[in-house]
Amino acid sequence: MAFALFTVVLAGCATSEPAVLRTPAPTRTEPEPAVTEFDRDCRRDVPPEGFPATLVPLPPDAELLLACAKPSDGQWEISLNIRTAQETEDLLDAVRQPLAAAGFAESPGADALGVAASASFSRGAGEVLTVTVVDDGTTRTLALGGSVTIEAPDGD
Repeated sequence: MAFALFTVVLAGCATSEPAVLRTPAPTRTEPEPAVTEFDRDCRRDVPPEGFPATLVPLPPDAELLLACAKPSDGQWEISLNIRTAQETEDLLDAVRQPLAAAGFAESPGADALGVAASASFSRGAGEVLTVTVVDDGTTRTLALGGSVTIEAPDGD
């Protein structure tokens, strides 16, 4: 008898309609973040105006993820993120050579989990660039950032 009653109660709860879960539409409670001046000085297709491409040239096969350049107190704050199939040491050498030719001294970077290579480059007072390379086994991602003095071209 109890089994029959239980079956009748369950049968009364069944429906052939699919269940519809109603969730409220998401509402934005925070204002949109403001676009900062630095954001306007970043590009994903080509380096922005002012980026020191002769000091930090892009490897020919590199995919530009982000490049930024912003004037700041007589120097430029720069940032570069690229992805390439170039080997880690070759990629670091491609950064090292033009910086060394421009008078930057290299210091080895700190070992960090997941980082294949890192280095710091400094010149004069306040010019410092840090470089890290992450290797996923197929591609290398290079992140470079810091402050440099960029001389204006002759005639400006």
